[in-house]
Amino acid sequence: MIRKLKSGLYRLYSGKADPKTGKRRNLGTFKTRAAAVKHEREVQYFKASYKEIARGQILGDTTGLLKLIFHLETHELLGVHIIGEDAAELIHIGQAVMAHKGTIDYFVNTVFNYPTLAECYKTAAFDGINRLG
Repeated sequence: MIRKLKSGLYRLYSGKADPKTGKRRNLGTFKTRAAAVKHEREVQYFKASYKEIARGQILGDTTGLLKLIFHLETHELLGVHIIGEDAAELIHIGQAVMAHKGTIDYFVNTVFNYPTLAECYKTAAFDGINRLG
């Protein structure tokens, strides 16, 4: 959903409202409506919950989350969001891949130690590959 702000800029919001707050997430602010529409089509995100990962279950962290943001056509990693236990210990992996213009395919093809929270990267990448078809 795209809304024009009083400033004349356009803000892109998520398609679904958060079930807890009832609000939509802000996905970016753009100078033109066309730029917002283009961004909406080109950028996707995939996620993995800590509760899906063996290490997350061992830690008892059922609310942790890792989200990969990537370009739809090139699969280039554009961002990583991590909320939960040891987020500071995980973020550098995504940072390194982004610095080298890596794609989500890197996470699919990489072996991560088991059981570690780093496994979330692979799970999120597989979520993306499966949803893209």
